[in-house]
Amino acid sequence: MRQVLIGALVVLLSSLAPYPATAQNTFSHPIIPQGFGVNIHFTHPQEGEMEILAASGVKWVRMDLTWDSTEKIKGVYDFSAYDHLVENLERHGLKAHFILDYGNPIYENGISPHREDLYRAFARWAVAAAGHFAGKGYLWEIWNEPNIPLFWKPKPNSEHYLELVRTVSKTFRKDLPEEILAAPALSRIDWGYLKPLLQDGLLDYIDVLSVHPYRNKAPETFHKDLQKIRALLDKYAPQGKKIPVISGEWGYPAYDKGVDERTQAAYLVRMWLGNLSQGVDYSIWYDWHDDGPEAHNPEHHFGIVRFSYHKGKYPPYEPKPSYQAAQFLSQHLKGFHFDGRENVGSSKDYLLRFRKGSEIKWVFWTQRSRLKDIEFPTQAHQRFLLQDMMGKRLKVLSHPQGKLLLNF
Repeated sequence: MRQVLIGALVVLLSSLAPYPATAQNTFSHPIIPQGFGVNIHFTHPQEGEMEILAASGVKWVRMDLTWDSTEKIKGVYDFSAYDHLVENLERHGLKAHFILDYGNPIYENGISPHREDLYRAFARWAVAAAGHFAGKGYLWEIWNEPNIPLFWKPKPNSEHYLELVRTVSKTFRKDLPEEILAAPALSRIDWGYLKPLLQDGLLDYIDVLSVHPYRNKAPETFHKDLQKIRALLDKYAPQGKKIPVISGEWGYPAYDKGVDERTQAAYLVRMWLGNLSQGVDYSIWYDWHDDGPEAHNPEHHFGIVRFSYHKGKYPPYEPKPSYQAAQFLSQHLKGFHFDGRENVGSSKDYLLRFRKGSEIKWVFWTQRSRLKDIEFPTQAHQRFLLQDMMGKRLKVLSHPQGKLLLNF
């Protein structure tokens, strides 16, 4: 029986060839769902929270490891809150993507590092934090979205940020050479901030390039940006060094001025699998749960589960369609890897092939608003199981050799 997962209603396109993996890609997770994750905002989960999070199928959580909360006296570090989080992650088979971030009021009143003494203080703390959890295969990201004033105070400065990365990297390479460093975690694809960083040597100091490709358009629009990013990497990376690109944070709010919840779910599927088709093997969805109840606040509606916590019930958070889609995708394609894109006659149609040994499954979505049939490589007497992104079975209207006729 050949299986096809139908991925959704769609909006935009791209038809790039897969980016080849290399032996030097030190942060590659092409086997589903090993590279899928969500962003969280806690060190102490609610009762039952880790169970439902792990049941979604993700394998990574991205979380701030903040300087000010773990060094309140100069040179004295307390990571006990994160010990609690890591214990829970390990119990549920999850790994941490920690963001080393933000200012500390005991150093220059919390202003972002901008002098040599502040770079060194941050680097000492960062190495203490990573050293505390060394050897677990975690990812260490240097700051979060330093290109916007909300996170780099008083205002963004790429020269200061690069000097911070340089200082942290040199300290890591001396004391923790096996730990993986990512940067710059920019808000959106900020070419004006990114290009100077690459020209001035950022790639000498990191293992992974992290980007946050937020946009109001469909996920496939990232693919053209990715082409440009890789051209810059080819131009500025040290000779022989291959830098993988990861999607370190990206989501869509399901609220009255954003997308609806069904489209949010479709975008999650298309983001994760579209990224895999482009050689981006690691993708963090923002966010784990909605951050508040306000109907008109987009920041409150990025989650894959709803905001309200229901103590004593399971699940303690109500899953949204995006949670159900993530869970079905992770279960349906567990152990598979991307194996190519089939040409079905239109650049607006996406038919992705996934393989596990001799077993093959397909995922299909289209940007066309209406679709009656697709060209699909079939043989006589084959049987098909078609399911949508929620697992609902779909009817095959007819099956002449060489074409699969569907009705959406």
